[in-house]
Amino acid sequence: MQPKELPEKVENRFVERGASMNNPILRAVSLADGKPISELIVMAIEDLADQFTKATEKEDLVIRLRMLLEVPETRFSAAYGLVIEDNGKVAGVGFAYPGNIMRALTQNMLNHMKTIGVNYHVDEESRLVASKEANEDEFYIDNLAVFEAYRGKGYSRMIIEAFEERAKAEGFSKISILADLHNPKAKAIYERLGYVSDSVFRVLGHDYDHLVKPL
Repeated sequence: MQPKELPEKVENRFVERGASMNNPILRAVSLADGKPISELIVMAIEDLADQFTKATEKEDLVIRLRMLLEVPETRFSAAYGLVIEDNGKVAGVGFAYPGNIMRALTQNMLNHMKTIGVNYHVDEESRLVASKEANEDEFYIDNLAVFEAYRGKGYSRMIIEAFEERAKAEGFSKISILADLHNPKAKAIYERLGYVSDSVFRVLGHDYDHLVKPL
């Protein structure tokens, strides 16, 4: 199956919420957020970030993820992200996009990596692009993470609910997210928000619960 064509341009339509520096603020990703966001992405997907970027050192990994924020139409593009800010600092982040463009976003990301000298074996590239994390009729929440110091404040819920609103606005009837089988706390959070596990997805050597919520 060929990847769905990407939109010509994605506008980040998240509306800033929060009135003061003492309140959490939900806002679109800024390129100035690069360092904390790259750290959160690594926290969210662990060694999958290494596989996508082929970075062998943490410093290179952070640099490459920060760079991808600026590249249009990748799984890490700023246009697909949402930040929660606490007292002026990035506390958490998530990215979300239609499941039917995931393969195209991944391919575009790998193509950009090649422009900076990253090489992928043909079989390796095919495996990365073919990796399935969501069904094509779902809006998919990716790379969701909150720094440990800010956990327990409901920030993951706030990000997820904002993505649910966006999914509805884009005409989707369901939204999905993955939870590592070794992370029951994350799964429990999603279940409390109405997500139900319907299968297990094998993603690049890792097993995840695939959780779905009707909208």
